[in-house]
Amino acid sequence: MADQPELKAAIEARADFSKKALAARPWTGPKRIRNDLASNLWEGASTAGQAAIELYISQKPSERMWASIAVGTALELALKCAIAEISAVLIGADRAVDSRLALAGHAMPTTSLSSIRTITGNEAADIVRKAHRGVAPTQRCLAVFTLRNGAAHLGYIEQGALEAAVADLVVIMDDLLPIIGKTPEAFWGLDNIPVIEHILVESKDALRVRIEALFAGARRELESLKIRVGDDAFLSVAQVLSAKSAIENNGEDFTVRPCPVCDYDGQLFRYIDELDMDFVRSHRSKPGDGYRTASPDEFDCYVCSLHLEYAEMDVLDGFETEELQPSTHFLEAVAEWEEEQADELHRQEEEALLRESSMQRMDEEVDYLVEQLEPNL
Repeated sequence: MADQPELKAAIEARADFSKKALAARPWTGPKRIRNDLASNLWEGASTAGQAAIELYISQKPSERMWASIAVGTALELALKCAIAEISAVLIGADRAVDSRLALAGHAMPTTSLSSIRTITGNEAADIVRKAHRGVAPTQRCLAVFTLRNGAAHLGYIEQGALEAAVADLVVIMDDLLPIIGKTPEAFWGLDNIPVIEHILVESKDALRVRIEALFAGARRELESLKIRVGDDAFLSVAQVLSAKSAIENNGEDFTVRPCPVCDYDGQLFRYIDELDMDFVRSHRSKPGDGYRTASPDEFDCYVCSLHLEYAEMDVLDGFETEELQPSTHFLEAVAEWEEEQADELHRQEEEALLRESSMQRMDEEVDYLVEQLEPNL
């Protein structure tokens, strides 16, 4: 080593660099998260969304490929942008503790946002649906992400599926942008707005056409049932089939509603949004008022075989969101919280008594010392 001064100098320089690197302060999460995360999600979603709109009708296979990937990327980043409005921590993958700590603003030895592991697109859609009822419908999101995955992982593109996925993205973003607090012009670009408006009109018209087709099919099924059983027996058969909806009713998730085609009771599956369980049972948090909502999700009529999903019921009368009484779980949680509150209050009172007792003993000791020393003063 003594005969190799250059090697010795290099080793010392490396050791010095390692010491400095280890002594350097870790990346401070709060500043980077505040400055980069929200803008990255928004800019990425907007850029991908515009690329999807501009490339999806291209005749070049390579451009359709990028449009298929871009449509899923735009949706995933936009969903995460909406989630970040609630809490950035929700974007972190469940088992990626370091990533969730960094997203919470905790100082971590991480160098870039690209090292953070996040939830999948479908997981992001699930969170948005729970936070904002009616936004990011399951089937639309699944269609977009399925197309993106097929293109990204298998190089597979179907033009009809691509056009449908772009329409799905436009419809989803129409509900998502107000949550994010952005305008369509800011997301899609001013030049693309005429295309977006046309897609929205077509989607709404297609929904109305679908509803009419579903109603027509249900009316045909109703007439077929009358022919099979005869007019005299139809009333009894219809009543039995209608009663099946109530018999299979199981909990608050299910209820009965008159069918918009045949007027017999059908079974309505509802999405229960249990916002009343959002509080943490500790003396530092407080429960809400137990407010819950039940939103229509699926409807089935056993008489005329009509089947409706949320998107269709959203534009029909008789399928409104209802407010529910507090759940049993909520009431139990409140009782537990109140017990914890009482225990905490009792503990604080005991501590106050101990402090008061200690101060009193100290005052007595001081008074005694003063009395003992007074003759000598």
